[in-house]
Amino acid sequence: MTKNLFIIMSLFMTMALGGISKADASDAACDRECLKEFMTQYINAMLDKKPESLPVADNVRFTEDSEDIKIGEGYWKEISGSVAWRLDVIDV
Repeated sequence: MTKNLFIIMSLFMTMALGGISKADASDAACDRECLKEFMTQYINAMLDKKPESLPVADNVRFTEDSEDIKIGEGYWKEISGSVAWRLDVIDV
């Protein structure tokens, strides 16, 4: 579970820094609650194996181990279980 938690946190940082969602792209800023909600959506999408449920921009860039991949590939296929504990590190 520790490996999965590390992977999830790494992926959140990638997504948070890359411009999050279609809805938020037009907003002036995504505040702390906005980022926390997106992180929750991201965890749920990974656990449910439903990357299409994420409100990401059409041109979002997703990388894993320095390789460009499609959302839903890579660690998305490996992760399982639930997140019993999480620490949100949010920097708006």
